[in-house]
Parts: sequence; C-alpha cells; structure tokens
Amino acid sequence: MVQQEVTLPDSLINAIRLVCADTDTDPGAAVEAALLITYGYALYRAADSIEPTSIVIPKAQWLQIAEMLVSGRGPAVDRANLGLTWMNLGPSSADAYRSGQVPA
Repeated sequence: MVQQEVTLPDSLINAIRLVCADTDTDPGAAVEAALLITYGYALYRAADSIEPTSIVIPKAQWLQIAEMLVSGRGPAVDRANLGLTWMNLGPSSADAYRSGQVPA
C-alpha cells in the first residue's frame, strides 16, 4: 500500500484547534471534525479537480456556512469575496438541486 503524505496548512490546524477548544462541542464531534478536515484535505489534494455540483448539502446548511463566511472579521470587501468564493467553489444546495435549478 502506498501512503499519501499530506501536511495540513496552518489554517486547518487552527480550525481543528477551534473545534477542540469549544466547550460546547461534544468530544466525539471534535474527533469527527479533525478526521473530516484531515481526510477531506487529503482527498482535495489528491484530486485533479472537484466538480462543485457533484456535492449537494441542505439549503439551510449552505446558507449557514455562507453567513459565517460573510459575517466574519476583516474588511467588507474581503468578506464579500469569501461569500463569492463559497458560491463558486462550494457545493450546491439540496433544495435548489431538487427543484431542478442546478444542472445535473
């Protein structure tokens, strides 16, 4: 078996740190987040490209993530660009997909 060596960027280590430090987060959820961040990044690095429309999440979650991105710290234009990046590279929303608004 060939192993894929991946070094997580500081931003992802910080994301894991934030989840683990959150006293409202169940310890099992913290492990799950660490695993998903690590394996997700490894899959991302191994792929030639990711087709955003091949992944669909519930609309409420899509909007929640978008809101977190645009309401964070930094200049308004930077936050807007984060939201646009999410729109362009992130997954589709399930409600849009089910209604036929997103191409198959």
